Amino acid sequence: NKNVAAEVIGAVDYIICDIDGVLRLNNVLIPGTSETIKKLRNKGKRIVFATNNTATRNEILVQLNELGFDSNIYEIMTSSFAAALYFKKLNLPGKTYIMGENSIFEEFKNLGVATFGAGWKKPADLQDIIDSVVDEEVNAVIIGYDFYANYAKFVTACTYAKKCNNLWATNCDKTFAPPKTGSFPVVVPGTGAFVSFVETATELKAKFLGKPTTFFFECLKLLEPNLDQNRTLMIGDSLKTDIAFGNQNSFRYTCLVETGTDCCDDILNTNDPILVPSHYIRRLSDLNKYL
Repeated sequence: NKNVAAEVIGAVDYIICDIDGVLRLNNVLIPGTSETIKKLRNKGKRIVFATNNTATRNEILVQLNELGFDSNIYEIMTSSFAAALYFKKLNLPGKTYIMGENSIFEEFKNLGVATFGAGWKKPADLQDIIDSVVDEEVNAVIIGYDFYANYAKFVTACTYAKKCNNLWATNCDKTFAPPKTGSFPVVVPGTGAFVSFVETATELKAKFLGKPTTFFFECLKLLEPNLDQNRTLMIGDSLKTDIAFGNQNSFRYTCLVETGTDCCDDILNTNDPILVPSHYIRRLSDLNKYL
């Protein structure tokens, strides 16, 4: 209601906002959300768009601005850029094998981190795949979202991960929300599902770099050095990534919107307090009448 909205918005200076499932679905604007962000800016709130999407920050910037969000590169953090920052910090010798889309390679390249795995040639058979896994300089494997994931890539990722005993992932999202069409929900596997495949085959446990990790929060601090958790609101559609991220990093408020992955029933069905938001609303644009 109006009083609760006024209390929450009045108590925060920073709003960390997820993108997919909150502002848009499958690159289609969720009605009213660009107006909400504009109204929050007009109230002096600092907005940071924090997403586990593995597109480059420049790609996200173009997409947001095409939808009317009037953003800039300095208020966008993605899991691919966070991963590149972390591997730049690690400064491992050799090269990192990436199973993921070109955007991940681009972010690593921009920071001068040596990688391989871009491009793909259809193998003739299993032996052809095995014969191609020959790089001795691999230092780590990182798994990201890959629309063109295939068996050859999984064999390569599993083999190199087992060889160097060093498995990472851009994020842990097992699924993400598609547009709600048809008579039954479509399940769209995310990066976390790909990671489970590699973990099962190698008996390794991946280390994650996107939300809800503390490292991802450290990345946000690069964008907003004065960010005060006690005056911050996290808005997202996923309990396990967005709400957990806000709670684990001691944000004052967390708010679930029901336009993406999770809904109110999911809150009621969890026993983990880390996954429970302080507030929830059906859609972000419901705030418009109170702003």
